[in-house]
Amino acid sequence: MDTYEDRVEAGHAMLESALAKGINYWDTARGYGPSEGMIAPVLGRNRNRVFLASKSDSRDYDGFKRDLEESLRVLRTDYIDLYQYTIYGHTSQQIWARLNRERFEQPVKRKSKKRFARSASRDIPALAF
Repeated sequence: MDTYEDRVEAGHAMLESALAKGINYWDTARGYGPSEGMIAPVLGRNRNRVFLASKSDSRDYDGFKRDLEESLRVLRTDYIDLYQYTIYGHTSQQIWARLNRERFEQPVKRKSKKRFARSASRDIPALAF
């Protein structure tokens, strides 16, 4: 049976081919297994061509920020274009209260680590800041 390591080059070729065809929206997350590490080399060569989306399923400010910092490290980039939080069993308002939007928004925005943020839920419209 093939392992992940056996398919990395094929994955890189697929990403390069997608970019050549104009597919530049890449979506990843801390919870998607090795996806961040797998796309990092191709992202590094093409960062100005990719709109990168990622997400966290952390339920508090410290976890959310830790996920963002780890994603930036693994992806070898200094910003994520769209950063989202995933909601399971909570409303967006409950999660925003736990994340303390103002506390999170200012330092992250000031450091230019993301361009947009939103909830990955169906209970409220997308939030951009």
